[in-house]
Amino acid sequence: MKDNLIYSEETYKIIGAAMAVHRYFGCGFTEKVYQDALEIESQAQGIPYQREVSSLYHERFIVSSSAKSESDAESV
Repeated sequence: MKDNLIYSEETYKIIGAAMAVHRYFGCGFTEKVYQDALEIESQAQGIPYQREVSSLYHERFIVSSSAKSESDAESV
């Protein structure tokens, strides 16, 4: 785990959840399958998770509420 990341522990957990989904499903499924699986895996690992959040937040600005990200893990 890299110590120079701002949220290194959270980043490690999120990447771990994504890798668990990838190991299980591999490639070739629709995006929705991976989204569903990542939501379930995040919940199983205790990672707060919101799907298709309507606003993107950045340290300098807030993107219009009409913009959507595909998934967003909340800070742990």
